Amino acid sequence: MELGVRIERLKPLESVGVDNIKLACVHGGEDLSRPMRALSQSAVETLANVLSTFKINDIQMGTNVEISLSQLKPRRTRVELTFIYFDIPFWRAEVGKIALFIGGIAFENKTITGEEFQRVKESGYLDDGTIIPFHQFPCLIVDGVSIAQTGGIARVCGKLSGMYPRTNDILAAQIDQYLDIATDITVLVSSAGGEEDDEKRKTLRQEMCSGVLGRKLQILDKNIADDSDWVLGQSMGLADIAIWRLMGWLSSGMLDGIPTNLLKGYPKISRVCSAVDMHPKIQEWVSQTYPKDYIRGNYL
Repeated sequence: MELGVRIERLKPLESVGVDNIKLACVHGGEDLSRPMRALSQSAVETLANVLSTFKINDIQMGTNVEISLSQLKPRRTRVELTFIYFDIPFWRAEVGKIALFIGGIAFENKTITGEEFQRVKESGYLDDGTIIPFHQFPCLIVDGVSIAQTGGIARVCGKLSGMYPRTNDILAAQIDQYLDIATDITVLVSSAGGEEDDEKRKTLRQEMCSGVLGRKLQILDKNIADDSDWVLGQSMGLADIAIWRLMGWLSSGMLDGIPTNLLKGYPKISRVCSAVDMHPKIQEWVSQTYPKDYIRGNYL
């Protein structure tokens, strides 16, 4: 199969992207035209690089350019990856792990015990000498270099898998803002965990749901489009995965004081979570890595 690219609006080739061109799959004489927005960001960027090899005079309005499918495959960099986290599917680690899984990027999944974590908090090293930069997890080892913090890890995994843009700064910032709001919500909810009295902790979380947590969820819901299953664009991305697992944790019933119907008043968040949960690659990942009958959340 070959990809026929029709230039709908001529711009400088440096800005070739979703607004310039329309992609058509030409197969058996049938024109299956679709907007460039239907492509992943990595494919858009790779296509732009391919088109940039043509001279400007060679491409005119309405010109069809044939490109072999192999030219659109993003270049893969072979790296040695080790993901270090607890044996739980929490969003801070899942967003990076799932990105690698979807991208077909192999990695070692290393789990640690609570006892070793206590030693890491003091020393900043695993028992085998691996550096843990900020004495906390998750941590990703890339060719022997330790990377910490959820956002930094997610961006590395996203770039390797093609789920995070390398050249589109605006889209990158849009993804980042959702990773950051997920972190804000996590820190907020976790703050109640320091209360040792069970009833007081439960009351704190109940007050959060009707107060500051509810407000954050309302704002998040408002920022999701009305006509899409996804937070950004037309396909599942890092932001969707982060929200899915974060909301799964919050609505799972594991946190006293936070009801399982937490998302009832936030229909767009619920829609995104349901779409992610039903995605074939997510189903495959869950079947391979999650404990049997693990409660992933309540989204409806």
